[in-house]
Amino acid sequence: KDYNEAGVKGFPGAVFRKFDTWRQANRFLNKAVPCQIPEIMPAQDLPAAVEQALLGAFSVQQLRDLDTKDLSAISQKTDWMFSKEASSANMVDYAPCTREYALLYLPVNMHKIWQPLNALLPDDRLPVLDEYKYTDGAHPIRILEMGAGPGTTTLGVLSFYAMLAEANPSLKIVLEYVTVEREKAFQQIFDMLTGALLKTLPDNLQVKLKPTQFRDAFDFIHNYPKSSFDLVLESNMLNHNERVGAHQLGNFLNDLNRVLVYSGKFIAIEPADAQTAAFLNEVSGKLADHSGFTVMGPKIAANDVSGIRLYRDACECHLRHTLEKDQHLFRYAVLTKALEVTS
Repeated sequence: KDYNEAGVKGFPGAVFRKFDTWRQANRFLNKAVPCQIPEIMPAQDLPAAVEQALLGAFSVQQLRDLDTKDLSAISQKTDWMFSKEASSANMVDYAPCTREYALLYLPVNMHKIWQPLNALLPDDRLPVLDEYKYTDGAHPIRILEMGAGPGTTTLGVLSFYAMLAEANPSLKIVLEYVTVEREKAFQQIFDMLTGALLKTLPDNLQVKLKPTQFRDAFDFIHNYPKSSFDLVLESNMLNHNERVGAHQLGNFLNDLNRVLVYSGKFIAIEPADAQTAAFLNEVSGKLADHSGFTVMGPKIAANDVSGIRLYRDACECHLRHTLEKDQHLFRYAVLTKALEVTS
């Protein structure tokens, strides 16, 4: 690998590594390391700091503290946001209801990202430690999240790596985490929730959370340099409801190949309905056929939310409906860059 091309200072020219087994080579390519795998499924609850910060946005310690008037106001905002009228609009206006959206959306969606991340661990494919030697001694894993919203997936990723760090105290994990979000209205709730979680991370997990970029995610990635990220994530952004056109999709696939390092991962998480499944299959197929990726999935999965207190309380307060068997269904795909594609 040419270290100059990889953007690593102090290592000119090509560097070659020899391994005795394919598993060792695979670990190096994926920036994975042997580690203890924590028991994580199902998630017991939201991190306490996140729950407290989310409730603090409504100036209460639990949902039952809200009076009838406050509960009614929340329902009115969220009922419209998830209505057919809002769905048919070209763009949903989140500005008046970012707190309410986070209150109902985040608790049942935060842990979805755990399943694809957990699926990568046993096969030594989850990026944990970058063996490229940076001048400051750190070995950061570089992550891009497209469409961060109120921080749902960000919190899921950080809490997952926090558990991994706690289970493996000898590891020093460093994450450089870039988020991009079009809607400026999410900034306050994003900063509040992520700020609360960052204060609770274990000492052997360091997170450099880059300021949220308020722009279109497809435009953002189009202008990013080559081999910038080990992991790119998206949730509920790459589907037919977002009106992603064929030309825009084609450009995105080429950009994704460019900004990921070799063996870098792209994780897509989308709703479980049939129409979205067909679109996710189409995206995965194009990445595999034309953009140099190997594909895990798409898979249908269920997020067990029975242990999430805010979900249970929201149902009891009639702010949302109860999910069948307390299972939140979704689909995900994990795609690994295997080839450089120049066109």
